[in-house]
Amino acid sequence: MYTFVMIKPDAISRKLVGRILTMIEDQFKIVKIRSKTLTVPEVEKLYAEHQGKPFFNRLMNAYADKLTIGLILEDGGDAIGKMKRLAGATHPKDADPATIRGKFGIDVPDNSIHASDSFDAFIREAAIYFEDIV
Repeated sequence: MYTFVMIKPDAISRKLVGRILTMIEDQFKIVKIRSKTLTVPEVEKLYAEHQGKPFFNRLMNAYADKLTIGLILEDGGDAIGKMKRLAGATHPKDADPATIRGKFGIDVPDNSIHASDSFDAFIREAAIYFEDIV
């Protein structure tokens, strides 16, 4: 099974990419990786389920025109659920300290990582970074 992860601009600017990738590689095979500066339409597509919500503009400001790193990960089972557990709770203050957000997250949206929450989200999100998803 596959999942999509995005290392967010806050983690890149704080030089956490290597540490985050190490945590990911301990549990997953990296199938694809690409750095990308997201456009406004790409951020809108990435966070389509949040359009119209009060915090949507914060997401746009946090990610549009900023460098990110997209990854497709593989493991032999429930990659989406496993990655969500490794990422931790959305708000770093609620995240287990052993998770990526618990270790490196500052706040929302600066919580270091985005992880797909469903297969449909994986397909939509990974397509922003990769023409051939797998």
